[in-house]
Amino acid sequence: MEQRENTFAMSHCYAKGLKVRPCDGQQLYKAEIVDEIVEGIAKDIFAMISRMPKDPTIEAQLKKNIQNKENLLRELDAKLQSAKKELELYEAQIIKCIEGKSKLSEATLARMISRAEDSVAVYEKEIEKARMDKQNQKDTAAQIEDFYKEFKGWADEYESAALERRRVILSQLFSRIEIGRGYEVKVEIAMSYKQFLNLSENTQTGNRTVA
Repeated sequence: MEQRENTFAMSHCYAKGLKVRPCDGQQLYKAEIVDEIVEGIAKDIFAMISRMPKDPTIEAQLKKNIQNKENLLRELDAKLQSAKKELELYEAQIIKCIEGKSKLSEATLARMISRAEDSVAVYEKEIEKARMDKQNQKDTAAQIEDFYKEFKGWADEYESAALERRRVILSQLFSRIEIGRGYEVKVEIAMSYKQFLNLSENTQTGNRTVA
């Protein structure tokens, strides 16, 4: 029973919703050691954001992404309208084909209509995706100031925060924590906050990896 209290089962989370999983098949780890390593990583991250001003290029890139999506939407809409007109022309040939006045056979006309319908469906799907992507970019741009203030606020309050509050902060800061053999710990920072840090793809120190 004492061993259960002093070990860290992989189903255990720092807070509800935090993804913690093994990466080497081990099942149990000492909770105190894992907590100490993860808290050490968090403190290093908070020290980093405390020294780092908000990068203006983040917002500039988001605005550029939004403009690119708007350009793409105009381009896709033009292609969609062209495909719809083409479909209307082919459909107009149906009556002529029935009356024997069309140069196209029914089989050829059916294939042309089918291809035009496929094109319309493809462009409509691409437009819907582009609209969703654009909205996501706009939402992120609108929230970026809030994310930055929240991140800086955590850095200020973490050391003096109560245990339960620290666990809540960690659950929002990290999207995943992996624990490997020898307590090798890899954490993935939630993208909402990672964007403010000048990190390479993987920053590794000793047995800790931040991604």
